[in-house]
Amino acid sequence: MNLSWKNIVTVYQKEFRSFFTSALAYVFLTLFLVLSIWLFYYFPRPFFLIGQSDMTGLFIVVLTMYIFFIPALTMKTWSEEKRLGTIEILLTLPLRDAEIVIGKYLAIMNFIAISLALTLILPFMVGFIGDQDMGMTISGYLASFLAAGVIVAIGMFISYMTEHQIIAFISTTIAVAILVLPGLDWILMQFGWFARLIEPFTITYHFNSLSRGVVDSRDIFYFFSMIFFFLYLNIKTVENRKFVH
Repeated sequence: MNLSWKNIVTVYQKEFRSFFTSALAYVFLTLFLVLSIWLFYYFPRPFFLIGQSDMTGLFIVVLTMYIFFIPALTMKTWSEEKRLGTIEILLTLPLRDAEIVIGKYLAIMNFIAISLALTLILPFMVGFIGDQDMGMTISGYLASFLAAGVIVAIGMFISYMTEHQIIAFISTTIAVAILVLPGLDWILMQFGWFARLIEPFTITYHFNSLSRGVVDSRDIFYFFSMIFFFLYLNIKTVENRKFVH
């Protein structure tokens, strides 16, 4: 498949600009930053009482917030196009379906990259308290970005299946919760053998390994294969036009 990066960039620019046509993007970024800082410092244990310059808690907080934040970003990816009736126009433009999907995907990922970049204030603040493992911090941000990549791909695919944003949001939230929650420590403690049975298939399982500085090819493969799989499904459903009303 010969894709035109010029076309992909065109779609990307249109989608990325759409985030900032209202105050919603600024509210999202502010809320994401404030909650990240607040939850990092106070949950599950007050940061200053721990006495460790460890950023691991931030990345767990970010991953948990993804359950609600990313579906809010992806729910309108296709649903709004259907509701407004612009999807037929978009799909008749001289663009490959894959170029449209990839352009939309990159726009959302860039927005998430900005959200994560805002939290960089935390590593700098923690650095004043004591020495921190910069390798773990970098790998933690990498894990956060890759986990977001998987969730965005899932959210976009689900968004194409419905013209109702609320349904897209709820469905994506449920799907992401299934892939995130079973890998969290408190869930593992509550549900024992069942949670541990499905844990290796969760985003959290591979996220935890990478965020702690252990760069394993199996974790990288998991993230990229999941991203590819759901983007591929999205492209194929767009090509089939099966769910367009």
